[in-house]
Amino acid sequence: MDWLKVDATGSSHKGGGEELVDYYCYADEALAVADSIVALVVDGVPEHGIGALRDLYNVAGNQVVLDLGSGEFAFYAHLIPGETTVKVGERVLAGRPIGKVGNSGNSSEPHLHFQIMDKTRLIEAAAIPLRFSDCWLNGKYAPCAEVDEGDTLAASP
Repeated sequence: MDWLKVDATGSSHKGGGEELVDYYCYADEALAVADSIVALVVDGVPEHGIGALRDLYNVAGNQVVLDLGSGEFAFYAHLIPGETTVKVGERVLAGRPIGKVGNSGNSSEPHLHFQIMDKTRLIEAAAIPLRFSDCWLNGKYAPCAEVDEGDTLAASP
């Protein structure tokens, strides 16, 4: 699932969106979703500019995978190179910054690709549905929710 920040008009960027820094989520911290162990880190994949040729070799770009236990892994992709703050084997607590949202890999604009999956490597894994609790989904409180394409999710109204 690709995550963006949008303004009241639904735009993901200010102005014409020609520069990476024009995007509201660019350089935001990506946070560990749960207490976990770092299973994989890829860093050093360069970012590309808006409208530049995408990287089809390093599709996920800079990435971090967290082992959540019970055969579930949290996958974070398209991070800014050099901004990853964790190492393989390290134990992290929920909410800890693990990197910054960027535009590396096969990315149309700065965003965070995040998913839960059943294996460490994206190419071998199947996605597991994301479920959220105590959130605001499309402007309405949801005690438990699954998010679909085009939905808006927020922690508060």
